[in-house]
Amino acid sequence: MKSSTTNRMNVFATTGLAVLLLAGPATATGQSRSSFGLEAGLRHDSNIGLATDGDDEIDDYTARLAATIQYPMLRVGGSEVLLSGGVHYDHVSDVSDISNYGASASVRFRGRFGSDRLAPWFSLYADITGLKYSDSEIRDGYKWGVTATLGKPLHEKFAISGGYRFRQRKSTDDSPGQPNVPAFANASEVFDLDQWGLFAQVQFAPAESTRLYGEYSYFSGDVVSTGRTVSNGGQFAQAADQAFGAGFMAWKIDADINLFELGVSHNFSTNLNVDIAAEYLDADGESGNDYDNLALVGKGVYRF
Repeated sequence: MKSSTTNRMNVFATTGLAVLLLAGPATATGQSRSSFGLEAGLRHDSNIGLATDGDDEIDDYTARLAATIQYPMLRVGGSEVLLSGGVHYDHVSDVSDISNYGASASVRFRGRFGSDRLAPWFSLYADITGLKYSDSEIRDGYKWGVTATLGKPLHEKFAISGGYRFRQRKSTDDSPGQPNVPAFANASEVFDLDQWGLFAQVQFAPAESTRLYGEYSYFSGDVVSTGRTVSNGGQFAQAADQAFGAGFMAWKIDADINLFELGVSHNFSTNLNVDIAAEYLDADGESGNDYDNLALVGKGVYRF
């Protein structure tokens, strides 16, 4: 197994990248203003391990604390480049070994096709996050992704958007502590994941401070399912998942994923935003390994 020092270096390196990005030049249009945010949230998953067998499903709560800083590096007309960096800590209540902390950095470019308030817009977004888990070294690593979005306000209160996402996750634990048997020969690959996807979103603002939204996403690619059994398990990269307990395994499975989200976001002041959402995930996995998960998510963000 890689030492804890090596794992921490991955997180610190990401933090360093965020700091360097946020120290960038001032905007082309004059004085820039960074913003700092604190986030607190709570999430409940009905199937946190994404088990394919109902008897292996574990529901659990995850509490999140996070801090972010945003820096508008460039603003010209209707275009903007926004740099962000942050740190987080996620505490998982029952399966506490998968509690984790990390650091992230991102860059977003957004532009508009015209100067009208209802002009269509586009966005390009890239992010990277380093992750260190409480007691599940096989999950330690980093993830990154890119997103391209097109959007159009149809009315001052109604807008639509959609786009493409690519996401990749890499484990930095190249020699996981696994039983020395042939079935676990590819254990280090279980959390090396690639996914691509498409999404569409609608937004409705019934009041100036309130936004209702719904999103549908389709993803295809690698997923990890943790349970005590899957169909045709011998054909998948697998690892003993000690974080979930004796007899639990993590399998890397190819799947098609449908994700539905409904939420409401409300600004209680110019500084405080609260967001509440429900997410339903339905996955059609290889060899009949299907699963679902219902998540309820609430978070508050205070910006300075």
